[in-house]
Amino acid sequence: MEIAIAIAAKVVEYTVAPIGRQLKYVIFNKSNVENLKTQVQRLEETKVRVQLDVDAAQMNGQQIHNDVQNWLSKVNELIGDASKLYGDDEGRLMMVNYSTCSGPNILSRHQISRKSNKLLLEVTKIQLNGNFSSVSYNPPPLPLTATLVTKDCKNIDSRTKTLTEIMEKLKDATIQTIGVWGFGGVGKTTLAKQVAKEVEESKMFGRVVMVTVTVNPDVRQIQGEIADALGLRFDEETQMGRANRLCQRINQENSILIIIDDIWGGFELQAIGVVLGDGHKGSKLLLTSRSYDVLKREMGIQVGFRLEVLQEKEAWSLFEEMTGDTVKDPNVQPIAIEVVKRCAGLPILIATVAKALKDEALYVWKDALKQLERFDEEGMHAKVYSALELSYNHLKGQEIKSLFLLIALHRQLFVYKYDLLILSVGLGLFKYVDTLEDARNRLDKLINDLKASCFLIEDSSEMVKIHDLVRDAGSSIAAKNQLFCIDFESESKEWPRKDILENFRGLFLSVRHQDDLPERLECPQLQVFALKCRHELLKIPDSFFDVMREVKVLCLYEMMLISSPSRILHGLKSLRALYLYHCTLEDIAIVGELTNLEILSVRRSDLKQLPNEIGRLYRLKMLDLMYCYSLKVIPPRVISNLIGLEELNMEGSFTNWEVEECNTKGCNASLGELNELPNLRSLCIKIPYVETLSTGMICSLLGKLQRFKVEFGQSLDSLPNICKFSQILRIESSSIIQSENWIRMLPEKVEYLILNGVNGVNNVFFDMNEKGFSQLKVLSVSNDAETECLINFVSSNHPRHVLRSLANLVIEQLSNLVHICRGPFTEESFCKLRYVSVSECERLKNMFPFSMRRVIPQLVEIFVLSCKSMEEIVSLERDAENLEPGLSDINEFTLLRSLCMEDLPALISFCSMKRTSSTSQGIYEKLTNDNEIKDQIDAVGIYENSLPFFSDKVLFPMLETLVIRHVDNLRIVWDHQLIPNSFSNLIEITLSDCAKLVAIFPYNLARNFQNLKLLTVQNCSSVEEIFYVREIHDEKTRANIGEISCHLKHLSLWGLPKLKHIWSGDPQEILGIFQDLQSIRTEKCENLSYILPAYLAKCLLQLESLDIISCGVTEIVTEDEGSSDVIKFHFPQVKYIRIKKSTKTQEILFRKVSDYQEHALAMHRQQELFSTRKIVSLAEKVIVPSLGSLHLRAKIATSLCLNDQFQDLLHNLKFLRLGDDSCLSCLVYSSISFQNVHTLHIEFFDALINLITFSTAKSTLVRLKKLSIRNCEKIEEIISSAGHQEQYGEDDEIVFSQLESLTLACLPNLIGFCLEKCTLKFPSLKEVNVRWCPKLKVFSSGILVAPLLNGVRHNEYILKEERWKGDLNNTVKQMFIEMQEMTKRFPVSVKHPLHEQHTLFRVQRSYVCDGCGKMGDEWSYFCRRCDFDLHPSCALEDNTRA
Repeated sequence: MEIAIAIAAKVVEYTVAPIGRQLKYVIFNKSNVENLKTQVQRLEETKVRVQLDVDAAQMNGQQIHNDVQNWLSKVNELIGDASKLYGDDEGRLMMVNYSTCSGPNILSRHQISRKSNKLLLEVTKIQLNGNFSSVSYNPPPLPLTATLVTKDCKNIDSRTKTLTEIMEKLKDATIQTIGVWGFGGVGKTTLAKQVAKEVEESKMFGRVVMVTVTVNPDVRQIQGEIADALGLRFDEETQMGRANRLCQRINQENSILIIIDDIWGGFELQAIGVVLGDGHKGSKLLLTSRSYDVLKREMGIQVGFRLEVLQEKEAWSLFEEMTGDTVKDPNVQPIAIEVVKRCAGLPILIATVAKALKDEALYVWKDALKQLERFDEEGMHAKVYSALELSYNHLKGQEIKSLFLLIALHRQLFVYKYDLLILSVGLGLFKYVDTLEDARNRLDKLINDLKASCFLIEDSSEMVKIHDLVRDAGSSIAAKNQLFCIDFESESKEWPRKDILENFRGLFLSVRHQDDLPERLECPQLQVFALKCRHELLKIPDSFFDVMREVKVLCLYEMMLISSPSRILHGLKSLRALYLYHCTLEDIAIVGELTNLEILSVRRSDLKQLPNEIGRLYRLKMLDLMYCYSLKVIPPRVISNLIGLEELNMEGSFTNWEVEECNTKGCNASLGELNELPNLRSLCIKIPYVETLSTGMICSLLGKLQRFKVEFGQSLDSLPNICKFSQILRIESSSIIQSENWIRMLPEKVEYLILNGVNGVNNVFFDMNEKGFSQLKVLSVSNDAETECLINFVSSNHPRHVLRSLANLVIEQLSNLVHICRGPFTEESFCKLRYVSVSECERLKNMFPFSMRRVIPQLVEIFVLSCKSMEEIVSLERDAENLEPGLSDINEFTLLRSLCMEDLPALISFCSMKRTSSTSQGIYEKLTNDNEIKDQIDAVGIYENSLPFFSDKVLFPMLETLVIRHVDNLRIVWDHQLIPNSFSNLIEITLSDCAKLVAIFPYNLARNFQNLKLLTVQNCSSVEEIFYVREIHDEKTRANIGEISCHLKHLSLWGLPKLKHIWSGDPQEILGIFQDLQSIRTEKCENLSYILPAYLAKCLLQLESLDIISCGVTEIVTEDEGSSDVIKFHFPQVKYIRIKKSTKTQEILFRKVSDYQEHALAMHRQQELFSTRKIVSLAEKVIVPSLGSLHLRAKIATSLCLNDQFQDLLHNLKFLRLGDDSCLSCLVYSSISFQNVHTLHIEFFDALINLITFSTAKSTLVRLKKLSIRNCEKIEEIISSAGHQEQYGEDDEIVFSQLESLTLACLPNLIGFCLEKCTLKFPSLKEVNVRWCPKLKVFSSGILVAPLLNGVRHNEYILKEERWKGDLNNTVKQMFIEMQEMTKRFPVSVKHPLHEQHTLFRVQRSYVCDGCGKMGDEWSYFCRRCDFDLHPSCALEDNTRA
């Protein structure tokens, strides 16, 4: 029974219960649907809330969590499913009667209810998951390059070089702080962005951050920018707390580069939170600023890079890139070139102008050029001026600001420091400066500060250089400070109004003529006045200075102060500095009344006598009489009365010194007066007669001077202008050195010592000073026939200190010199020696004996000339076994950059052979002295037996320039094996006049010469090969030859009559070694049959120029032996090819040359090679679609220019020169286009009648800038008028829009440029030269327009010889009349005894008369065949006189 009940229960469970559930779906259908709607509505409300949070986060740039995005997607999906279900439910309920429980209605209600219930469960579940604590998060910082707009600077060479150097320094583990400094707008920020881009792309650093500092840096803002870049949010309020937090965050990065741009002043990096040091070596800083001082002194950079303005080529490239096709317009391009020049290489100005002018019309370009010609604070220059003014305002102190304005007011790119010293002292510019020496030091310091702030450009020790834009901006700033520069030379100007002049405090005035000066200059507040005139000696009006009573500095250049200087200078009682440069002076006694004068300079002025009144100037600190060649009289006591004098400069001036004081009339000042000047610290003087001088007087005088340039002797040679040395002494002739005591008393502080003709310096030199001249930097000893050893310490018992500061040693004409230095000396001796020059020392056998080997590593330049006995440069006098401890047997010239050896007939090797035994010594002598052995060497083979000039015992890691000339024993330059890195930095090699030299380079040495750019070999009569193969036994070396690359760019071979091959050897061994070669030039190599072997020609993809002159070349590229295939060569970079006077060449073997960029082809005087047929043949074989320059000097048939293939050569021609007996009657036909030609030279075309036809002139030569036609006997018109009126009519015009220069010379039948009545326009024509065109009556028969022309020269070489009668036609007519009158005086031809073989014809030309030897520049009686000239006076007057 229990079993039955259990079974029944199971039956009910599996049948009735499921039926009940299904019925439940039908019964509760409506409630299920309603419940679902309610939950979906709640879900939608939750979704709206979440979506609002998501939208707000996205608006703030935050990223949405993935689970939120997935939740929203699922919600949208469920709501969509529910909406679809509602539609099904409601549609069906409208048709269903709920009282009916049968049929298909029940089934539909069941399905809807069941789906609603299932969906309700999912909705409820996702509703519970919608409570998000946060829907978003802050994204990680983007890479810096994603936020920077960078302009790639890689196509600018100077920037690429700097960029590469910076990247290398960033890799250097020892460097953490790098600086870039430069002028405002020069491109520092652009470069910094490029560095950031390169760093991120190369993954050099894990993180790159860049911030910009304002003029007034805000530390919190800088912290915030760095933090934002690192994804850091500050909770700290204090600056220090933020700095600590930022420091911790930076230290979390393994490596980080922080770029801080545009720093104006120093600040503590630690205050920001940037801490560098050993604790975080992965951090590096790149800083940019306008001031080097800020970077170096205040920010502590370890290495700095100065960014200069762009070079002209770089500037044009940038401008062209930014303006696009606009500058390709032939009318715009010349203006664009001038515009770029006015931008002065500043990228900021180039970019501003380029954006403003892109796609603009021609008149806009012209207006822009006009604006750029004048500096405008509000126009094109606004950004530049703003940057400069801001930099100027940040200069520290009024002294440096005033100095900058004074430099700018000079209106020159170069300003002498001497002029600035006069202005500064005269104006009292420097505070707390008492002496001129102090003033000079302050000036140098301020100039260096201006250089560090990029206001000045690095230049010489005498001058400073200022950028023209900086100068113009400085002039504008100076004007605001009532300092002005008025230049009447550059343009016509009017004087400012009186009320403006009254406020002037400074005026720099340049005038052209006397009329530019007013009678009186109304400037009562003027403190500094400078007046220049470069065209004539001006006479200043007597009342010119009447109102200028406050002037402190007066500078007059090239003035005439003859008649009344007292009237002119009278009343200038405030004057502190008077500078009269190159003035004509007579009586300047009035200067004695200017009692406040501190500086009086009359440099290069014509002054015969210094007046007694000058002695009244007790406050005078500087008296400069430099180069006053006429000064012969200085009365006694004038000099000694100047008790305040600190500097006296008499270089190239007065030398008539009295030995002792003399009061007799006619006497001059004595040398003893100089010792009476208590404040004298600087002296420049020449004392020709010194035999009776007091030793004590001279030595005491020199001893108290801080600066001196003193010459003893009668030499006419002037001392070099060496401003960087303060103490210069020259002693001429041995008569000056009278005693050993006098020599010992020479001042220790002498820096530059010249001994000329001081015989007997031998063993005395060191005794000249007990301390060994510790300050001496330059020593020159010359013209001494007695000295055998310059410095000799052989007898010394202990090492001596010798010339510890010596940098330059020059030895000349010491005919008896055997040793430069002998004996022991300390390691400090010669420790700074860098330059050594030895010449004409006939007995000297070596320069550096064993005892001087310690000097070798520090040398930078060595020059050896005309030492007839010189056998070796470095001598090893001891055996290798006896070398000093620590000294290798290898001679390391570690710093040597230049080595020049000339005219050394006995020189055998650079460094002597190792002579370790008597056997090897005997072999050495046998090899070098036995002629029989030498002959055997030649028979066996020079390469295997000759001694190399440079052996493996010398090392030259830094050598850049090597010159060897007239070394007769030179056979082989290098051994087959050199020390690694020796010669690795060599750039230029010159080998000349080495008669026994046979070959130059073995291929296997290419790895040593990887930086070689230029190789020149000339006048070496035995050279047979340049690059050759030597037998190499080392298999590893042989295997590596093919991998070696040499960067040789230029190869020049001249005067090598035995040269057979430039390259020889196995093609597989040299393939690719010379792939960077750009130019090859061969001249007078008569035995050279070809230039390039075929296997090498395939690799020369960089070849640009090929120049072959007077060689035996029959082929440019020789074919591979045994190959019958046509070889195709590809020279994509070739720009220039010239073949001239090649005696054997029949045809250039170029099978195919393509893709030329700009090509020049020159062909000269070949009878067979360049006939018409050959030229056409050449055009078929040499494809030159971008031919840029063409020179043809050959007999070319009339059909040449009509040949289609030859016309293809001319398509892009820019420069055309034709001449020498052409048969062409008209050069350019209408079928030929020369639209790109800008220069056209034509000469000696005897058959040429017209240059171009009328139709061609209208459509071609549109870019022509220069046209020159000479020596064409039959030419009648330049533009042929044949058929003109039938085709075009009288109103037609021809425009040469770009023609600037026109020369018509020696054209005996020319009757006009164009004789038809058309309009000729020359809008750009500025220069016309017409010489010996005797039939040229009129230039043009029609209307002629040339608005820029204002003169015609009858000789283009003499600028002043111009004619002008209002217009070109009238001027030509006048010149024709003058010529007719001239020709009446001279017959057309003459016979003369000096040249009986030919008739002399009257021509107009420049020449040297073969009769009297004098120049002539007009008429000549000339024989063209013999190039013989006679003056008309020599030809027509008495023959004996000629």
